[in-house]
Amino acid sequence: QNTHLHTLPLSLVSEKRYMNGLTLSWQPKWVKGLFLGVNRVFQVYKKDLTVTSGFVDTYLPVFGNIFKKSVSGGSEISEDAKKRDQLISLFTRWVFPKVNAECYFEYGWNDHSYNNRDFIMSPTHSAAYLVGMKKIFPLKQNLNENIELGIEYTHMSQSPDYIVREAGNWYVHDEVKEGYTNNGQILGAGSGLGNKYLTFSMNYRKELKLLGFRVDKIQNDPLESYHPYLWEDYAFTVHAGGDIKNFYLMGKLQIMKSKNYGWEDKNRYNVQTMLSINYYL
Repeated sequence: QNTHLHTLPLSLVSEKRYMNGLTLSWQPKWVKGLFLGVNRVFQVYKKDLTVTSGFVDTYLPVFGNIFKKSVSGGSEISEDAKKRDQLISLFTRWVFPKVNAECYFEYGWNDHSYNNRDFIMSPTHSAAYLVGMKKIFPLKQNLNENIELGIEYTHMSQSPDYIVREAGNWYVHDEVKEGYTNNGQILGAGSGLGNKYLTFSMNYRKELKLLGFRVDKIQNDPLESYHPYLWEDYAFTVHAGGDIKNFYLMGKLQIMKSKNYGWEDKNRYNVQTMLSINYYL
């Protein structure tokens, strides 16, 4: 989403890193429209790749243990000693073609649990989740003219158990200081590190013509123990597009109010505009 560009200092983006990821998606044939899946990603500084236990554990850690199962003694190296970060999530999507709707949900963790007991006792440690749904209301039977509604909520701030066990915000953990970034930019949600994000959108479509609006609310790193004020962004966006002969024009206007901007007792306003022109050969 086009809100803030959350960047990290340039001094934190010089270390070379190795990243290994895997996504598996399954569509059960006996439940139409249902998708189930899992994502898993590891990253580690290139200089720490040798602190592991064999080729698979070094270069394909996504096939390793889900839990840390730290070993004291023996030939195995504990997960903490490998100096790498893990991100794992489970997701589902359910499509309902007859009513032109879908809902989706994802729940993930940016750290290993120590073992089964640790997970059962503190399942929300280092967790984040996303939930949303979309619905299309056809104005004609062929869907060439319709109204689309969508709502989505993303929760990336720490759960209350951070008071006794710090996990860091989503996309960031202890070992790789840059987090899941490239050149300081987050490889993920545009709403930023550890934020809560709610969005609602409504669009009218007629073939290639589009007219709609979106309302966003973002709570920036809302843990009060870190900041004296709660920084909240409220954005209202209108956009329109359409074709004229071989040209396609798209325009957008966004008005944003930032309450307690920068976690200080001050408000800020921002206006953004965008115009794009495409020509079809």
